[in-house]
Amino acid sequence: MANQWRLPGSTRSTSITNLTLCSKQAKRKWRYKFKFLDLYKEKECLWMENHKDFLNFELKDEVWEQLAQEMCCPERPHPKPDKWRHLVIKWRYNVQLEQLRKQEAKHFDKLNELPRKLRYSDRLQFLIKHTFDRKNNVQAATPVARTPEPLTSPTQESLAAKCMRLGRCKSKLHTSFGQKLRTMEKIRNKRCCTMCLSPEALHRIL
Repeated sequence: MANQWRLPGSTRSTSITNLTLCSKQAKRKWRYKFKFLDLYKEKECLWMENHKDFLNFELKDEVWEQLAQEMCCPERPHPKPDKWRHLVIKWRYNVQLEQLRKQEAKHFDKLNELPRKLRYSDRLQFLIKHTFDRKNNVQAATPVARTPEPLTSPTQESLAAKCMRLGRCKSKLHTSFGQKLRTMEKIRNKRCCTMCLSPEALHRIL
């Protein structure tokens, strides 16, 4: 598609967004598609991952239907949401591929060999900017590991004090006297020799 709308004599590293030299049919075609990109940019829930309704697929389907209705014209009276979805996916892929080629050419010092920018490249830069901003926000939100405080710090609790504090907290729990006896009996039965009979076992035998 980019090759179809290249203008002779234009520089390779600039985007061909000027429609003055295009035919009337081409002007009408690209203005129609630029209108779609402007509408798509306004519907942030369709492309902004951190939007509150980005995962609300039912709402997004309704937004696509509304967008397709707004794109209806006398030449295209029937709304086609799938058509516009596929067009966005195609254009986003082409713009990202163009960015990768530009980085590769810059690395190998071959910027003069780059093809002309896509006509819709500049109008989709908000997606590229959003992608990089989202990554920066995720990195900024990552908690930074703090160095542990020295053991000599007066505010740090020792292991013995921590055990005593936990023991006091557990002792506050109400335990019946019978439950305490059963617990002590279990401990005694586990520690006694296998040749000795516990009172419970002796009672069962008798």
